[in-house]
Amino acid sequence: MLDVGQGNAALIEGDSGAVLVDAGPGKTAVLKFLEDHSINRLSAVFISHADKDHLGGLLAILAKADTDESFKIDHIYVNPDSRDSDVWGDIAYQLRAMEKRKVTSYSPQLGPDTFDKSLDLGGCSISVLGPSKY
Repeated sequence: MLDVGQGNAALIEGDSGAVLVDAGPGKTAVLKFLEDHSINRLSAVFISHADKDHLGGLLAILAKADTDESFKIDHIYVNPDSRDSDVWGDIAYQLRAMEKRKVTSYSPQLGPDTFDKSLDLGGCSISVLGPSKY
C-alpha cells in the first residue's frame, strides 16, 4: 500500500513485473514513488472504480507513459462503474488516444468475466475475482 492520503493505491511487485492497483487522489504521489524506486514498467494497472481518490493519480502516470519511451504500461483495466467524475473524462480521452497510437492497451471492463487469466509477475500472480456481473 502506498501512502497517498485519502484514497487507495497499491503496488504489487514480482520478479518479472509490477502491477498498480488504483492510483490515489493526487497528481504526483504515485508517479513520484514509481520514479524514486526506478519502476519504469507496469505490467498492468487496475482501477477499482472511478472515484477521484482511486483514480486521480492516473493522469500523471499516463502522461509519463505517453511522453517518456523508457516508461511503459502494458495494459490498463478499468471497472465500468459510474464514470461521471470530472477526472474520468480526461482519463478516458487520454486512454483512447494512447491506445490509438499503441502506447498502451485499455479494457473498459474489469472482472473475472473479462479478465479470465492470471497475470504472472514471477514469484506471484494476480487474479481478478470480482465483480462477476455489471
